[in-house]
Amino acid sequence: MSEVRDESPAPVRPRELLGYTALLLLAFALRVLPWRWQLESGRVHFHGNDAYYHARRILYSVSRLPEALHFDPYLNFPHGGEPIWPPFFDLGIAGIVRVLAGPDAGAQSVEWISIWIPPLLAVLTVALVALTARLTLGRTESFVAGTILAILPAHFTVSRIGFVDHHVAVSLAFVSLLFATLGAIRCWSEPRASLRSPLAWAVLLGSVIAGCLLLWPGMLLHLAIVEVPLGVRLATLRTPRELRRVALWLFVAHGLAAAMLAPAALGRTWSVWGSFSPLVLSDFQPWLLAGLAVGYGLCAWVLPLPRIRVGSGRRLGVALLLLLAVLGGMSLLTSGVSEATTQAVGWLAKQERFQSAVSESRPLLMERGRPSLAFALTQLSGLLLLLPVFFFTARDAVRPKGPRARSVATVAFSTGVLLCVTLVQARFIACLAVSMSLLVGACTPALWTKLSRQLGPGLLARGVALLLPMLVFLPCLWIYGPFLQDPLRFARGLEPELGQRLLRRRMLISVADWIREHTPPTSSYFEAEQTPEYGILAPWTDGHVLRYVGQRPVVVDNFGDDAAPENFELAREYYRSGEPRGSRILDELRARFVLLEYRAPLGDVLPRSLLSRLYFGDGQGSRDSVVVRNRRARRVPVAVPAVARHRLVHESPPKRFGATPELPGFKLYEHVAGARLEGRADPAARVEASLRVRTNQGRSFRFLAATHADPQGCWEIRFPYPTAGWESEIGTAAEVEIRSGDALRRVGVPESAVVEGGVIHVPDLGTSSPGGCRRGS
Repeated sequence: MSEVRDESPAPVRPRELLGYTALLLLAFALRVLPWRWQLESGRVHFHGNDAYYHARRILYSVSRLPEALHFDPYLNFPHGGEPIWPPFFDLGIAGIVRVLAGPDAGAQSVEWISIWIPPLLAVLTVALVALTARLTLGRTESFVAGTILAILPAHFTVSRIGFVDHHVAVSLAFVSLLFATLGAIRCWSEPRASLRSPLAWAVLLGSVIAGCLLLWPGMLLHLAIVEVPLGVRLATLRTPRELRRVALWLFVAHGLAAAMLAPAALGRTWSVWGSFSPLVLSDFQPWLLAGLAVGYGLCAWVLPLPRIRVGSGRRLGVALLLLLAVLGGMSLLTSGVSEATTQAVGWLAKQERFQSAVSESRPLLMERGRPSLAFALTQLSGLLLLLPVFFFTARDAVRPKGPRARSVATVAFSTGVLLCVTLVQARFIACLAVSMSLLVGACTPALWTKLSRQLGPGLLARGVALLLPMLVFLPCLWIYGPFLQDPLRFARGLEPELGQRLLRRRMLISVADWIREHTPPTSSYFEAEQTPEYGILAPWTDGHVLRYVGQRPVVVDNFGDDAAPENFELAREYYRSGEPRGSRILDELRARFVLLEYRAPLGDVLPRSLLSRLYFGDGQGSRDSVVVRNRRARRVPVAVPAVARHRLVHESPPKRFGATPELPGFKLYEHVAGARLEGRADPAARVEASLRVRTNQGRSFRFLAATHADPQGCWEIRFPYPTAGWESEIGTAAEVEIRSGDALRRVGVPESAVVEGGVIHVPDLGTSSPGGCRRGS
């Protein structure tokens, strides 16, 4: 027998509409506060690294809709690679850009339009949170939930202006999933509901499920969250007719979701992940949804049976066994299920090395490897500390049966699950903010009533007036503070204050600008059919920016080993290797340029590694070298030879911050064949070749390379710098000086010899030569 209590939402009054309007304006205003950080002298700066790859795919699709960039030759160079994100977020923005700017919209139009999409999606998210609470919880609960989400930095961070990333859409998709779930449960619990209304909710739920997985495969977790209240509601229905009806609607919803997902997912074979992986859009998602649909279909037949109908616990157990039996049976007919499970568990538990290094995968309560509440409190406010109170209040709220109790239980359950996974990976924090806002909204009226009875309304009001700023606003000021101060700086004509991370990003973008303007252009930037001529090797954290701004292929990028496992390992090996091995790696990868930088998070640096020799030592031979241990750089008496095939072509200004404030922020080297300086000297004599080099920043150093003549008096030095014919902002002396003992020779080195590995004969340096030398091999 269904509950007779009327819990229908009250009509919305004009004053409420004004309140909701103010709430949405607050959400939008907060998220556009950092506009000066993202717009600088007419140029758009995206927030975050991943936004630069989303921008590339948006730009690619604007004139090609509905085509998406599924294979990118500028990724995982020289093999090319597949972006691991589904393309539908980028296609959606590309559609908006096309409507507003036309099919011929260029990069500037794409950037200017797309940076405003996250704040607008945030407004929709706050509105849907308020609407969900209004329809299922109450009027006061709606305002509280919407206000909390509007101001929580955890959601601001993923929806601020310029953060063109699918995470803002994920939070919107999650609240849409909650809305569809709560609405469907409420509708299907009404036995007198017309056929059209339950069908509409089934279609909505199925469409939202499909949309969530098309947006991000990681939303399988969110699907699992809502499957629990759906299954519990199915098990707690009392009559056979209700059981059969709700099970059939669940069958329709999941079957529809599988059908909608199938065209985009079925038949995809990933070079890294195969064709049946939960981490990418593949056969796995339609397979799982089809299995759930079949399981619910069996529930419609089995659960109304008399023996099973007794006791909701028994029905829930039978329903779970049916679903597991169906999926188990399908697993016997499908290969790869075991591997798919291993991949999902490994990704969530961060068992792979790359995931453990990604900032999104950081634990919620850890800071630089140490326990810390700072990140959690600044992102989720002091309300995080009060979550136990809200959970206990929610427990009391679900005791009286009814639609509202089921909604509170669903919100509390989703908050608990998301809190647990966010403790492991902070990437779920925006969705936790959504669920937590609904939980706080659901419990606030009951908590207020309970406390007012004990403390009195006046004392409670004064206490809240004092505690709310401390619990909510003060921790949030750590995030909002610089943005709230910026209008004063703007009024005084001052630029915004950039932190170290943003200063470094600006420096990296300037290097990428230089690459685009001063290195040979590569083909197929907007075509996926051709292979570009050469690539750039840089730390994986910089790949998305270099590719979009510099318009050159990169060996590794922010996808890490998810899209380029072989290249990811080769890149790590390169920076730790010496030049013979490092040059072989660059030749194998067809990488013409290498970007070097040192940051403390990179860890230790070995003295003979290319990172030490090129970044700290300019590649010249030296009797000592730089080693970095425990984030401290020092020189050690370890002799290193000069590099033979790397020449500096550009460097950025000194960092003036971080672990290496006195050194250039970035150094860009070109990998060349190296001119072969050859000659004769006394047997076993030391031969030195040196050249004065002046960088584009006005810094000078003498590049020194040395060797010893063999027993026949023959010697050879590979020299990476020319003295003539090189069109570069790097200046060199007119001749290379060759010394051996008291003998001195000067030779010119043309650019063609450096690029092609040509031979330069040096007049004899010795007084005796017991034999001849073979030259020019």
